[in-house]
Amino acid sequence: MDTAHIILNGKAVGTAPLQMVVKEGAHLLEVRKSGYHTLHREILVEDDADVSYRAVLQPIEP
Repeated sequence: MDTAHIILNGKAVGTAPLQMVVKEGAHLLEVRKSGYHTLHREILVEDDADVSYRAVLQPIEP
């Protein structure tokens, strides 16, 4: 099974599922997985906030 790769602000930070601490502010999130369209989202993290994000990737049709 292929793993989804997580990129935050242009830097690879791990694979899904992933739990991490990030600074407050706006961040660009990318989720990449072979055979699926890459997901691009801007997320906003507020000071001392817990943020959860569940990515649903769409398969690339042959």
